[in-house]
Amino acid sequence: MHRIAVLVAAVTGLRRSEIRGLQWNGFDFDGLWLNLRRGIVRKHRTKLKTEASRKGVPIPQDLADVLLDWRIKSVYRAETDCVFASEKNSKKTPIWLDLVLQDYIQPAAKAAGINKRIGWHTLPRSLATLLSSEGENVKVVQELLRHSNS
Repeated sequence: MHRIAVLVAAVTGLRRSEIRGLQWNGFDFDGLWLNLRRGIVRKHRTKLKTEASRKGVPIPQDLADVLLDWRIKSVYRAETDCVFASEKNSKKTPIWLDLVLQDYIQPAAKAAGINKRIGWHTLPRSLATLLSSEGENVKVVQELLRHSNS
């Protein structure tokens, strides 16, 4: 589950609160699209940050396949269950992503010889850098990351 949450962040550029707010009913696996409906900051359900944030995001087929496989394996797979539900708490409570960062992401970065500060915001920035280095238009990157300006 933790690896998949990191993969979602890295491939889609979603914010930490958006990842925590994901429910299965937000995914259109046939259309390869994710409709964002809410965020969760700490224990509070929130509206998304901006109007641009409320726009959906495309998801690649490989990510859709990983998510569908996770849904089959997950204890919480109903439409309104959290995609990354905490098995300790309930289907309505997502995992605490700061612990995922602390327990998995930062140790993996250190083991890979990366000595820079790594956080959840690193993943969308890395996606933007990768897309730009591949020659993607700045406006397209801005829209994919749902930023109001470049």
